[in-house]
Amino acid sequence: MHIGELPMIIFTVVAQMSVGAFWILGLIQFIGRWSGMRHVTIDRITNAGMYAAGPLLVLGFFAAFFHLNDPLHSPFTLLHLGSSWLSRELISGVLYAGFGALFAITQWFELFSRKLRDVLAVLTALAGLALLVSMCGVYYFTETVPAWHSWFTWVSFFCSAFFTGSLAVAVALYTAWSVQNGHDGKPTPLVSGAQLQEEDVAKGKITAQQWREYKSTGKAGGEGDSVSAFRKATGLISRGLFPEGRLTIEMVSLAQRSMRMATTIAAIAGAIMLVAYPFHMTGLGLGSQVERQVAHAMMAHGYLAIRLITLALAVLLIALVLRKQLEKATSPSTLLVVLLAIAFILAIATELLGRGLHYEGLIRAGINTTMG
Repeated sequence: MHIGELPMIIFTVVAQMSVGAFWILGLIQFIGRWSGMRHVTIDRITNAGMYAAGPLLVLGFFAAFFHLNDPLHSPFTLLHLGSSWLSRELISGVLYAGFGALFAITQWFELFSRKLRDVLAVLTALAGLALLVSMCGVYYFTETVPAWHSWFTWVSFFCSAFFTGSLAVAVALYTAWSVQNGHDGKPTPLVSGAQLQEEDVAKGKITAQQWREYKSTGKAGGEGDSVSAFRKATGLISRGLFPEGRLTIEMVSLAQRSMRMATTIAAIAGAIMLVAYPFHMTGLGLGSQVERQVAHAMMAHGYLAIRLITLALAVLLIALVLRKQLEKATSPSTLLVVLLAIAFILAIATELLGRGLHYEGLIRAGINTTMG
């Protein structure tokens, strides 16, 4: 395995997971609106799910910097935007992170109009698509590396995004469901100077008891005269991600549908990769001398077998066991969180291993054919 490529292995897997997660959240938003659900219901389910997108990309970029001999030279990659897929990858990643951060902040704290937030969401999704296409282009258009100049690069990268991104969203949704399901309806402290409205009860920002106290005394339960800046900040973030009040029947229904959809997409993406591998390996085995050398390198040490076994286990767990649990899940359960955790760990492990095998294909054709 190419240990020296570990930063890029982490970056590509994590960034693709982030993009896939954001697309799944967008699909949940679309399904909720298509079904005629209230905006407060859709936002309540998807807001916390953005934890599965933004921080992942930041982690990916952090790992990628270790691949550079001098990270301070990274801006120079933008000098050839018109001809370099690496430059396009960097700029699209920056745009994705920037638009995504703006959308997350405005969505969590309900800033500006919903139409403007929708525009930011579309721009984020398009930047994510550009990032994923650029990633594929970096490898596919390296024609001196036959194993990368293949349809399999596109299939593996896009399937990885849907496979890991869908599971990341499922984990985030389950976390939000568990936290908000655990609210007992008791009033919680609000930051000093909060301006409350009666509709905040329906939005889940405050409880009915807090609203009654606010109308009679001008303060909500637990509100003091002086509150630290840290408490104000954490209070805003907490209410933005995990609003008070139990989930309504409509919210629970959307959470169940969303988790079933996410796990279904993950299982399909994983199955496509399982089917694609035999065709890819057969093509390498019947190809040129360089391609046959790649096939031998990929099968050496049993890494390919481990990759396929872990991928198959993840798909089976998602398709058979996890789906069965989600079909009858009416509230968070210990068994469900264990199954989700196992599926997610298997997915991350098998994708990291698969990306390591991808770099085994770095054998160039021509006079300067080298390994690594």
